[in-house]
Amino acid sequence: MNPAAGYSLDNGGLKFGGVLPRLLAWWLDGFLLGIVLVVVAGVMGAIMGSVQGATLVSTVVYVGLTFLYFVGMWTGGGQATLGMRLFNLRVGNATDGRELTMSQATVRWFAMGIWASAAAVLPPPLSTLVSMAGSLWYLVLLISTVASPVRQGIHDRVSGSAMVAPIGREGPVVPCAVLFVLLLVVLPIVAIIALVAIGTQLSDMLIQGVPSY
Repeated sequence: MNPAAGYSLDNGGLKFGGVLPRLLAWWLDGFLLGIVLVVVAGVMGAIMGSVQGATLVSTVVYVGLTFLYFVGMWTGGGQATLGMRLFNLRVGNATDGRELTMSQATVRWFAMGIWASAAAVLPPPLSTLVSMAGSLWYLVLLISTVASPVRQGIHDRVSGSAMVAPIGREGPVVPCAVLFVLLLVVLPIVAIIALVAIGTQLSDMLIQGVPSY
C-alpha cells in the first residue's frame, strides 16, 4: 500500500500537490530568502570590510535561516511556507496528514539539499563541484516527484511526507508561471543593460579624469 494513500482518503476534497505549483512555491521561497541573503551580505561586508569573511558569515546565516524557515513553517499549524500558502499547498505526514515532526522536517530539509548553498565558502574548484552536484540533485528530486503517482519525491519518501492542495484551488498558478518566465527572460537583459550603462559611465569618468598635456 502506498504510504501516502491514507493522506488523500482521510482528507476529503484534497489532491496531491501538482509539480508546477510546488516549483513556483519553491521559487518564491527562494526569492524571498535570497533578498534576505543580499541584505545580510551587504551588512556583513560593510561591517567586516572583508569579502571572504562576509561571505563566510552570510552563508552560515543563510543556511541557518533556511533551516529555521522551512522546518519551522512545515511543522507549524499552517504546514506551509509563504510560497506554499500562495498556492494553497501544505505538507504533512503521509499516513495521516498531521503536522510533520521536527525530525521529519529536518530530514526533508536535509534531503532537499538546501544546505549545499554552503559550498560558497569552499575554495575553487571544490565550490564549483559541490554547486554542480547540488543542481544535479535538484534535478533528481524533480524527476522523482514527477515520476511518483502521488508526487512524492525522494525527499518526501525518506521523510514520510506528502504535499496536498484543495481540489480546484491551487492559487494563481498560470499568472505566477508567466511572471516566472518573464523574470527569467527580463532580469538577465536588465542586468546586461545595467552593466553596459555602468561600464559606459565609468569609461566617461576615467576619460574626463585623464589630464591633457
